[in-house]
Amino acid sequence: MQRAGTNQIPTWIMAPVINATLLLGVFTRRRQMKISVGGLSEAMLRDIGLTPEDVEAALGAPLDQDASDAMLHEAVARAGNW
Repeated sequence: MQRAGTNQIPTWIMAPVINATLLLGVFTRRRQMKISVGGLSEAMLRDIGLTPEDVEAALGAPLDQDASDAMLHEAVARAGNW
């Protein structure tokens, strides 16, 4: 029971709002990443250890996975193979 005079919003109401806000942030970050990395040439991507397929795969991953971590993993895995 809520005490008189408190203006706290119940957690069960705020949790979905917070989750939606976090997902929107992840979506926005991926969109910005696609704009910045997606415009790089294949030669420039190769310089940082990526291929266009790596970028597309990372950006197409589920939203609960960090796309920048996926691209970093691919770049490090390929580092000795160029």
